[in-house]
Order: sequence, then structure tokens, then C-alpha cells
Amino acid sequence: MFPRKTYEERLGKIVAALDQSGLDGLLLNRTSNIAYLTGAVNSCSWMFITKEGKWVALVMDSDVEVYREESVVKDIKTFRDHDPFSLFKKVAEELGLTRGRIGLEFSRPGIFFNTFEILKFSLPPTVQFANGEMLIEELRAIKSEEEIEYMKKAARIAELGMDSAFKAVKPGLSEADLASEVELTIRRANGRVPVVNYIASGKRTCLAHHAPSNKKVENGDVVTLDIHAGYMGYCADLSRTIVCGDSDQADKIKQAYADMIKAEEQTIQECRNGVALKEIKKGFYQRMNEVRGLKFLLGPVLHGVGIVNHEMPYFQFPHNEKGYPEKLTSNMVLALSNIGLYFPHDWGVRVEDTILVTDDEPIYLTHFTKELVHV
Repeated sequence: MFPRKTYEERLGKIVAALDQSGLDGLLLNRTSNIAYLTGAVNSCSWMFITKEGKWVALVMDSDVEVYREESVVKDIKTFRDHDPFSLFKKVAEELGLTRGRIGLEFSRPGIFFNTFEILKFSLPPTVQFANGEMLIEELRAIKSEEEIEYMKKAARIAELGMDSAFKAVKPGLSEADLASEVELTIRRANGRVPVVNYIASGKRTCLAHHAPSNKKVENGDVVTLDIHAGYMGYCADLSRTIVCGDSDQADKIKQAYADMIKAEEQTIQECRNGVALKEIKKGFYQRMNEVRGLKFLLGPVLHGVGIVNHEMPYFQFPHNEKGYPEKLTSNMVLALSNIGLYFPHDWGVRVEDTILVTDDEPIYLTHFTKELVHV
């Protein structure tokens, strides 16, 4: 995807970060992290990296040929079992990590419990474990010009998916069928579907996470669409709201959507280099609290977007109040907002855009209409 030099530079930065971290090495298994550092997209591989600048890949023997073509890593060990139990200890011994502190991927969603138990069983008891994923996330948070171009393309593909939904939605069409239409459009545009696309209608638009169901859209329903699209390994988020047919609450829905857009757009204008995440969150909540008669979730307000749909910067434990990192930096890419306004037990509206942080005004990567469309 990128020149070999790009991945070698990224690995070099991780080695430098390891040297300052108090960790002796990293043991990675998450596809996104390994792809970011090496170019190889493989869900059945592992990778050791040491602070001395050594890196070793552990790859299933069925996948090794393709892995060699994609990856900058030359030192590759193969295994046949689903987890390379015997290789963990052997490679750790070769790299001098049997008494060191090894960083694992403990960030959300976190390493699986059974996987952690396997590692503790396979490696000597003298090995200590810590969360090392922050080192990679901090590096991933600042996007290069090439990454931004890929994300612009992902945003265009998300817009194509959204447009197909606007054209397809009608009474009698199920949420699942609408999702299928969106995802087919994304794939036909040479994009990918990185995570579930949230589509809901009627009362289900009040759900925090509205995975599409077999419910059919009815006349008068509000329909919310949260579209996720990817291109060349990079993602974009886009959320909009439609009203299908005639609703007896049309005026309330229109006003709620206008309030939602106003809060989003004013908050986006605050997303600039050097601004504290907690101030952005505070301002957004203040604007949402000004809306009477509606509720909103106390959600994350914003999150980073990149090689996955949810990455640094973000609000999550133990950084719920201040965010991590505490301030925005130019060339971060964010999705804002994914919370929505809700008329309890009846309907909800949503809007979300993907933006680029700069020293000056933020730049929208998504440009889909924010008009409340009635179909």
C-alpha cells in the first residue's frame, strides 16, 4: 500500500518509543497494528518487536507466501496450530525477552482473556506484561498526506453508500435490506465495510447502537443511518437522518435535526490544533443541554478515525474526563458526533462527519447534504 520505506520508518519510530517507555519489547496480534507497521494484512499472525530494533513475525505456514509479499519483515517463523504456543517461548528466548517487560494490546477491545492465559502459560513466569498499544496508537493518530488522501476516498465511498440509502428507503423495506443496499454500493465502489453499519427506523432510532434488524420501515418513520466505509485500509464515518413519508411530528423532528446539526457544526469549529478534548466535550454538552424536551447519551462526542473506525484520540477509561491525548494535534482525523438527540421512546436523529484537524479551520472530509430529506 505504501512504499517499503514508510513501514521501515514506522518501525523505527516504535523502536525509539520503546526505548523511552520502560518496555523491553512488544508482542502484537491485532491485524490493524501489524498492517500499519509492516504492510501485511493477516489476522493469524503475531509480531515481536524489541527496543534493540529487532522484529520477528510469527505466521501460519499456509499464509507465509502472501505475508512475505506484503510485509517488510524478513525474519518470519511459521506455525500450524491456531496459536503458536511453542514459538512464543522460543522467539522470546532468541530476542532476550524472557525476563523483560513485554507490551501487549490491552486497549479497547483488548486482548482476549483466553489469549492472555495462553501467553502466560507459554512464556516464562519471569516475563512481565503491560499495555504497550498506546505507543502504536500515538503514532497512528497523526496522519500523513497519503493516509489523508485514502481517507478522503473512503469518505467519498461512504457518501455513495449514504446516497444509495436515501434512494432506496421506502415503506416496507427492512433495515437489513437497506443495509445490504448500502454495503453493496460500498463494495462496488472498490471500498470495504470495516464495521457494522448502523441503520434503524421508528422507535429503534432511540437505541445507542442500532444494528439493522428485520423491522420494516413504516410510513412516518424517522430513519437514522450511520455509515462506515473503508478504502485501502483507511476509514471514514458518516451519519444522517431521513423521514420516510408523512409524520405527525414533522415539526419536532425538523427542529431536533436542526439543533443536532447546529451543535455538531459549532463543535467541529472548535476542533483545532492545541485545543483540549475536555473543552470540546464540554462545549458540545452545553449546546445539547440547551435543547428542551429531548435527551442525548453521555457518549464520547468524538473519536479518532484511521486504519480502524475508532482509534486515538478518544474518551475512554482512564481518560473519560480529559481524553487521550489531552489536546488535538494537526493532521488528526476525527469523527464527530455520534451521539444523537432522542424524543424518548419514539424517535431519534443523528448526524456525524469525518474531519481533519489543522492549525486553522478544520476541514470536512465528508460533504453529504445535511438537509432533512423526506422520501
